[in-house]
Amino acid sequence: MKSIIKVYFLYGLIIYSFCKVYMIGIKFRIENEYNTVLEKILRNVDSIKYKWCIFDDEVYISSGESLFDNDEYSNQDFKKIISENNYYPVFATVQLYLENGKIVEIENYSQFTNSDCQLILMITDNEFVEVYAKEKIVLETIHQNVLNHSFTDIKLINEPKDISNRFFASFD
Repeated sequence: MKSIIKVYFLYGLIIYSFCKVYMIGIKFRIENEYNTVLEKILRNVDSIKYKWCIFDDEVYISSGESLFDNDEYSNQDFKKIISENNYYPVFATVQLYLENGKIVEIENYSQFTNSDCQLILMITDNEFVEVYAKEKIVLETIHQNVLNHSFTDIKLINEPKDISNRFFASFD
């Protein structure tokens, strides 16, 4: 039993070290249901001095109304919205910027790395999620959230397939 625990511990350290050095993003699948999935994914991500921008979204609360009424939210307002209501994300692109950062619509990894955007989260077809972040600690936090909530088909992204290809959350 002790040798199995040592193997799992060693395996965990190797995976953790690998993620810490090489991970640029993560992709996974979420439940196709009403819940607070954005809050689950973004829980404990330090974003106090940031603003959230919403692009191309269809995220509905149970009454059929849109979850997001605006394109831009303070961190406090965004966190409140994503944690208070159950909602159904058909698709969405959510971007995180410093409060004074220049907001631009980002279509590929190259544009992301050259922008003020610190995080981009994309949901496609009700269940496919892809997240990129510039800070490794943010990706590590999201990775842990994904594991804690038993999301499926988790894949770490270690390098962009083609930095000029349009972002699109899906699975190979």
